[in-house]
Amino acid sequence: MKRFIPNLLTIAVSFASMEAMAATDLVLFNGQVFTADLAQPKVQALAVADGKVLQVGSDAQIKALIETGTRVIDLGGKTLMPGLIDSHSHAIFGGLEMTSANMQDKVVSLDELERKLRAWRDDGKARHGDVLSIAGMSSAYWAQAEALGQRFNAGEWAKVPVVFTGSDHHTAWANAVMLERAGIDAALLKTLPQAERDTIGQLADGRPNGFLVDAGWDRVAAKMPVPSAAALLNAAQSAVRYNNSLGITAWMDPAANAAPGEAVFALKPTAQTVGVLPAYKALAESGGMSAHVAALLVANPKSRPADLDVLEQVRQQFQGIPNLTLPGVKIFADGVIEYPAQSAAMIDPYSNSHKQGELLIDPEHFGELVSAIDQRGWRVHIHA
Repeated sequence: MKRFIPNLLTIAVSFASMEAMAATDLVLFNGQVFTADLAQPKVQALAVADGKVLQVGSDAQIKALIETGTRVIDLGGKTLMPGLIDSHSHAIFGGLEMTSANMQDKVVSLDELERKLRAWRDDGKARHGDVLSIAGMSSAYWAQAEALGQRFNAGEWAKVPVVFTGSDHHTAWANAVMLERAGIDAALLKTLPQAERDTIGQLADGRPNGFLVDAGWDRVAAKMPVPSAAALLNAAQSAVRYNNSLGITAWMDPAANAAPGEAVFALKPTAQTVGVLPAYKALAESGGMSAHVAALLVANPKSRPADLDVLEQVRQQFQGIPNLTLPGVKIFADGVIEYPAQSAAMIDPYSNSHKQGELLIDPEHFGELVSAIDQRGWRVHIHA
């Protein structure tokens, strides 16, 4: 019997009324099959041949297609539907977080947060090299930047790098040890352009308070320990397994050439900037890629058309991999509008801070870049 591909329902479904010509590999009957076909939205049964939907219809119609060697599944009245497609998923980053310390947007007191950090330090979930890190932090914590500093720059944390990463992945907070490692201090802040300076929170005396947004977070992220190839493969396996459990059988990964710890908002890709693509490749080679991934490559916001040659070199390294395609490019035009980050570029200033965010692209040449990407037949995905 031919191998049954778990993500067969991601393909466009073609319904045939004529007698099936291909050998039937799989029959599913006694179910509520949602077809997404307005003319025949719900049927009882479905037949599969060579990984594709062969025919849908009543139990009697589809059972007639059963042959020697056909796998037969009684759905027991359950619903069967086409696979879901997630149009924006940093799946492997999520896979890493599934096995690490994660607040999952829950807000607790600083006393409880400290207890959780201590517990996750002791069981290893918060340990990334010598850095202690908790992901999934609610943005509600960032209003307490100074209180976080008083708590996690003293006592048992005084000499330990500590990082709290926002669930939006655009914001974070780092303690003094980690800020020093990233070279972020009052002297640096004075040298930065105003828009970039605004991505690093400040105390009244001009010192950083630990709060970081986009470009500011990039400086700290670049100093975080890089996950091993084995850890990334495990994250890919976890991500595929979790997505499949929810009926998600395809997604667009909008920053596949960026790896955890890389400065994604100001990425300057080379032919060796391959991010999580090797993890997807390893997963496919092991036979575990039961989802289709459309992987986008991040281009620097101020790229020129000639810079696209580097991305083409990356694309060539990952051709012919089952269930992996590289259809286009992602560019960050700015940050996020949510308070307190407010790094999204605005025509009119924010009413509270009177700042306008940070525009990352070069308006004078951006049109040339987009046209050059389009001429290569690539999709252009812009974070704006």
